[in-house]
Amino acid sequence: VLPPLRDLVPGFKPVHFPRKTPVGVLFVSDRTGVSNVYLANDAMTEAKPVTNVTTRAMTPEYDARTKDLYFSRLGADGPAIARAPREAWYGKRAE
Repeated sequence: VLPPLRDLVPGFKPVHFPRKTPVGVLFVSDRTGVSNVYLANDAMTEAKPVTNVTTRAMTPEYDARTKDLYFSRLGADGPAIARAPREAWYGKRAE
């Protein structure tokens, strides 16, 4: 069970779409002015970026079979599903 949104990782407010996964807590924050996906450790004391889009990333999901992360991305052509392969984000995982 996730704590209330106000108690999530400091410095990442507002937080949207939090989701507990086997690799940590995925969430979306627009703290930089653009919504991107972040991965927090289970204690939710630290988080690292998973995406770095210039439009909007939303609703992250972890695929336990492939170990990839999927998210909705809003781009110039409208919304689409995007994939962040494990090798692109795993080294950024918060410990």
